[in-house]
Amino acid sequence: MRRTRATIIGIGLLSISPLAFSEGWNFGIGTGVSSLDVSGDGGFNTALLGPVDFDASLEPDEVVDYMESALGLAGFAKKGDITITYSIGRLELQEDVAASYGAVNGEIDLTFESIGAEVLVDYAVIKSGDLSVGVIGGFRYSEQEYDVKLSVAGAKVFEGSVEDDWVDAVIGASLSYAISPTLSWSAQVDAGFGDSESTSHFNTSIGKVLGTSWLLSGSIDFKAVEYEEGDRGDSEWYLYDADETTIGIGVLYLF
Repeated sequence: MRRTRATIIGIGLLSISPLAFSEGWNFGIGTGVSSLDVSGDGGFNTALLGPVDFDASLEPDEVVDYMESALGLAGFAKKGDITITYSIGRLELQEDVAASYGAVNGEIDLTFESIGAEVLVDYAVIKSGDLSVGVIGGFRYSEQEYDVKLSVAGAKVFEGSVEDDWVDAVIGASLSYAISPTLSWSAQVDAGFGDSESTSHFNTSIGKVLGTSWLLSGSIDFKAVEYEEGDRGDSEWYLYDADETTIGIGVLYLF
């Protein structure tokens, strides 16, 4: 299994807000690396076993061990008091589990795929010297899929998958401080409502412009997600209730 670091999304892009940019529209696009920790519970209904509950917790080293692939992209567009940020990413984890029943040996192949995307608009409502306070609005999309394959004596005897997705409207606030024309700190807090029961999110980051075309960003990100589709025992029942903590470093190209 490949052991690589996850590509992160949403790498504290609001740290760009108080930096000095030229008049007109300014843009940035980039990616980065991160360490992800998940603590929570999951569950879904299966035709074979009915409702299944499981521990959805993963420590950073487990994410690295199980990772098959990770891709992410983030960027911004800024003009005056308006900053538009966007991000999209995909993470795939896989684990092979040996199983036996009597003298028969088998293998269970488990694959988990997560896709996330968001678009946020930050509008600076207060500016006082190097300090900026903004309001945030936008949307956040999440998709998850579990795929299970059971092989016995080298022959596949069962294959099935469960997937669900949800979209939340996002509202929040940001606080940014320009330490210098090329160095800034920011914090963001927001809440998501819609398909999920609730999503709480906090991010703090520091950004440094290198030369004229690069932005280096370091961030700490925390997200608490509460999502449940249907009721336990329903055919469409799906549960994801977890806290996600991400520490990351990102690089963006400015133009």
